[in-house]
Amino acid sequence: MAEFLWIKGEQALTIETFRQAATLLEAELKKPGPAQWDQRTTLATAYAATGRAAEARALIETVQRDDCCRNPVTRADILAGIAFTDLLLGDKEAAIAALGRMIDEPSDISWRMVALAPAWRSLRGEPAFAAMIERARLHDAATTTARN
Repeated sequence: MAEFLWIKGEQALTIETFRQAATLLEAELKKPGPAQWDQRTTLATAYAATGRAAEARALIETVQRDDCCRNPVTRADILAGIAFTDLLLGDKEAAIAALGRMIDEPSDISWRMVALAPAWRSLRGEPAFAAMIERARLHDAATTTARN
């Protein structure tokens, strides 16, 4: 929900929602058992949105080192969370790099979705973003042509 508030430009409400999410997720991650990648990437995003940049980066590094990042089923979703966290941290270059890796993953997230999604609106004017989308479009076209 907080991501949608951010997209709508509701900054104060976004920060408060992320602050509440961080409190809940911190408590959840303290419970015994394996930490869930989605909880950790969401917590990293919440940290980024609430000005806790060092904690966000540390958590993202942990997620990237974890086995879940090597799982092809979850990798694209993890990279989407990392990209959004990077964007909130103001690191457009890292966000675009994560999106590029995400697009390369076999998943239900396509380059078309990335190109049009409101979450990535602030990246659309970046030459690296346009180049990433064009590279993915050309690859998709070549793959489609090869199948036919």
